[in-house]
Amino acid sequence: MIIEKISIGKFGKFENKTLVFSEGINLIEGENESGKSTVFAFLRFMFYGLSESPSADGLSDRQKYTGMWEGKAFGTLEFSCSKGRFRIERKLGMGGKGAPKEEVAIIDLQLSTPIKGTDPAALFLGVPEEVFLRSCFLDQLCCQPIGSEHLGRAVENMLSSSDESVNALNSAGKLQKELELLEGEDGQIAEKNALLSDLRLRMAKTREQEEEYKRLLQNLKENRKKIENNRKDLAECQREVGYTDALRRVALLKRAGKAAEELQAAQGELENLQKEFGCRSFYPTKAYVKELASYAMDGQMLLTGISEGEERIKALQSEVEALPVFSGGQEELLSSISALEKRRDGLKIKRLAVLGLAGIGAILTVIFLTTKLFLGAGISGAVALICAAVSEVLRRRMRSAEEETDKIYESVGAKNRAEVTSSVARNAAKAAKRETLLGSLEETAAKLKKDRVSLEKILGKANASAGLWGRAVKTGEDLRRLALEAEEALERRKTAEEKERQAKTQLSALETPGSPEELKRLFKTVKENKDLRELTPAEYKDRTVKIKFYTQTVEALGKRVETQERRVNELEKEMEDYGELAEEEKKTEAEWNRLCRRQKVLTVARDTILETMSYMKEQILPGVLSEAEKFLKTATSGKYGKLSAGENFRLSVADDEGRIYPITALSCGTAELCYIALRFGMTTGLFGGQPMPFVFDESFAHLDDLHLAAAFLALKERAEEKKDQIFLATCRKRDASLLLKIVQAKEIRL
Repeated sequence: MIIEKISIGKFGKFENKTLVFSEGINLIEGENESGKSTVFAFLRFMFYGLSESPSADGLSDRQKYTGMWEGKAFGTLEFSCSKGRFRIERKLGMGGKGAPKEEVAIIDLQLSTPIKGTDPAALFLGVPEEVFLRSCFLDQLCCQPIGSEHLGRAVENMLSSSDESVNALNSAGKLQKELELLEGEDGQIAEKNALLSDLRLRMAKTREQEEEYKRLLQNLKENRKKIENNRKDLAECQREVGYTDALRRVALLKRAGKAAEELQAAQGELENLQKEFGCRSFYPTKAYVKELASYAMDGQMLLTGISEGEERIKALQSEVEALPVFSGGQEELLSSISALEKRRDGLKIKRLAVLGLAGIGAILTVIFLTTKLFLGAGISGAVALICAAVSEVLRRRMRSAEEETDKIYESVGAKNRAEVTSSVARNAAKAAKRETLLGSLEETAAKLKKDRVSLEKILGKANASAGLWGRAVKTGEDLRRLALEAEEALERRKTAEEKERQAKTQLSALETPGSPEELKRLFKTVKENKDLRELTPAEYKDRTVKIKFYTQTVEALGKRVETQERRVNELEKEMEDYGELAEEEKKTEAEWNRLCRRQKVLTVARDTILETMSYMKEQILPGVLSEAEKFLKTATSGKYGKLSAGENFRLSVADDEGRIYPITALSCGTAELCYIALRFGMTTGLFGGQPMPFVFDESFAHLDDLHLAAAFLALKERAEEKKDQIFLATCRKRDASLLLKIVQAKEIRL
């Protein structure tokens, strides 16, 4: 970028001032307070405007440069760059209500048309104002603290952060210390986190206590209501029971006379029973009645068994008499039939064989006759006739066997062998059944005899028992009647004794006669509770159980209420104010979040600084040092030409003999040359080697003539090599005359 001309309308001490610049080196010469720094401030104004932030002297740039013009400043700047030729027009004034108003226009001089955009710095420089000032503007070094130590720190800062006012290494260290204060077991975050956890625990406990408190109050209310209801129910039950007790007591008093009469009647009944049934001072007892009943039951069972046995014997005898008794010979008959059948079958086989021979002889006879063998025919014919005669004999014998078999069938009334076999089987079954019936008859007769013997024994025992009562038992019927009579006597006695017991019970309940006071109280109770009715026994029992239940319930609820009241009092003393805890928790959480955010920001800042330092050291610094060495070598007449940065970005310089010096060991002037060289190197890296305007405002105050001449020569070489535009402002004639001797520069006098 080459700045060609500026036209200052109103700015600082200038009004309607135009300055024309050239490429290369421009010398701006003037006395102190002539406006050299104002010219450079105007350059900044055209690109960045005027800041409203106060500086170290308490005044902002806007106040400094517009104060004498009632807040107004305006002008133009023409320049050329790789994009073309342009003019910036900026006007600063006051708008409505005293608010500043700024207008910016950018004109393309080749097209004579405005272009879009109101931020020329962003369009043509691409860096913020602070970066532009730290790279292309070299302020009055003579006004800075004198000494190479200050420059050493500035150089160290520039190498680590590209900003001479910021030491990235120290910043990273400070950030790390800040992080250490935040992090760790004893850090602020852990402390706030512990406090937050404690507050949340206390809040949770308070919430639980509040819930318990509310629940206890509700339970207290419910339990007190239950006590009240139970007491009402208890009083009602006691009233009903008391009324029933009073009625019963009155009834008992009324029944006193009747009970005595019933007792006398029961005792008379017992005496009559003793006279009626008692004998020889013996009266049927429960065991005696049970024994007689057992005898009667056993006797009845035996009698039933005997009766059934007699009927069974009669039935068996009838069945036995109905079955005929069969004689022997049936097996011999079957054997004869089998022999005859076997004989018949043998004759049949023989006859068939003879008939076969006769047939063969007849066939041979025919054959012989056909062949005219008459002898053979005669012999075969004779054989055939003989066989026919034998066959007839065998047939007659077979017929004889069949007739004998038929006679046997007729003798037993059967038609064939199957009927004979069936008849024999039926007779055998009947015989077996008869034998079974005879066995059952004998068994039944034996059991009948045994039952009769047992009955005689039972009658004997029963007669012995009956003798105790003056009775006699001869038959089973006598035994049954005796058992019934004894049972009746016992039942009547039990009834009379029960009546006697009840009468005595009633009288024993009235052993203490009612006093006048008791009678008065009873009648009062009855009168006051006429709305009630006498309870039934089941209702009375139910009310008694309820009285006990209500009493126990009231007692238990009372103890529970006491416990709950004590707990309520304890909670009222222990509970913290939840609202205050919530507010404190909210503040603590906000502080904790702030610390966490700060931790993240510090971590990101530290990591970014460390990454930037690493990037600067590995990627940027070698190029910066290489560019700086070119300027330094010329500016020091070849004495110093090698620069290096250590681990902590501390700059060291090597002389022509290879000796290495830290920048703090150099003279102030040499250290300033190192600083200027680094600024050139930084700018080259920042703007990618594009030509840029450099401003040197009284920047060589600490150099002697020799070093100053070498520095001007280095500036000349820089301007020629990089095509940079250099503005050199000075109030010293020495600097101006020396520069003009060495360099062909455009001289501008203010």
